[in-house]
This record gives sequence, structure tokens and C-alpha cells, in this order.
Amino acid sequence: MSKTTNERIENIKTKIEQLAREIDIALPKELSFEQNLNLIREYCKTNFINKGMIVDIAIHNENKGNDNIHAHIMLTTRPLNNDGQWGEKEKKDYAKDENGQRVPIIDPNTGLQKVDSRNRKQWKREYVQTNDWSNRDNVELWRQSWADITNRYLEHNNVK
Repeated sequence: MSKTTNERIENIKTKIEQLAREIDIALPKELSFEQNLNLIREYCKTNFINKGMIVDIAIHNENKGNDNIHAHIMLTTRPLNNDGQWGEKEKKDYAKDENGQRVPIIDPNTGLQKVDSRNRKQWKREYVQTNDWSNRDNVELWRQSWADITNRYLEHNNVK
């Protein structure tokens, strides 16, 4: 099986690599399909699109008239650059101490800073996220935003 472009860019090596994120949302049955469509579009624009994410929305109402109208929102985990190429999710940078100075890699045998084969000093490196999209605190922010926007739509349409 050939890898997709996104899989090649992610350099998938383990089962825990993440290409996208999915959010499932129950839509209010009290609103019309058109109102729900506007609701989900506003929610996605406010919380995801305005931050640079690509969003795919699938609205399900399997048995017209049932109470299970819901949406699946698929979100990218990395941005799309202006040139149409996938951007970075994270980048490698030097680890810094409390004074903003690079942290040396110390050889435990000598107590001195390690050097490479060309006698260049070695510094600790760390991965730095280029955006906050994977921050777990976002879940609560997104839930609250969904509640706020949904309540506003329900109030505007005189639904109690």
C-alpha cells in the first residue's frame, strides 16, 4: 500500500503518529438543517479555520426526522503554507536554561562538554511545537465555544 503525501511528510514510523484529529458534535434537533449548517460553519471558522487548520465537515442525519443529527469534523494537525506545501508541526531547537543560554551536552566520564568528530561543541536539542493545536487545554476551550455558539443560535431562534 502506498503512503499518502501527508503520511510521507509525517514520516509515519509508529502507530501513535497523528495525521489528523476528529471531533464529533451533536447538533440541536430544534434547529433546521440550514441553521445547523450555519452553526457548524461558524464554530469551525472561529475555532479552527481562523487558526490555520484545514477543516472537513460531514453532517449526518441518517433517518430524516430522527434525533441523532450530528457532525464529524476532521482537522489537520499541521498547517498548509502559502505555497500549498505542508508546514511544520514542530521543529528542533536548542534547549535553553533559565537565562536563555544553550544547554551543553556533558560527557559523564569527563565532566566536559561533548564535541563531535569535527571538534564542534554539542548542545542539547528539543522539539518545539510550531502551533498550539495539540495542546490538551484546547478541548475545554472548544467545548465552551461550542456551548456558547450553540446557545446563541438557540436563543436567536427562540428555542427553549
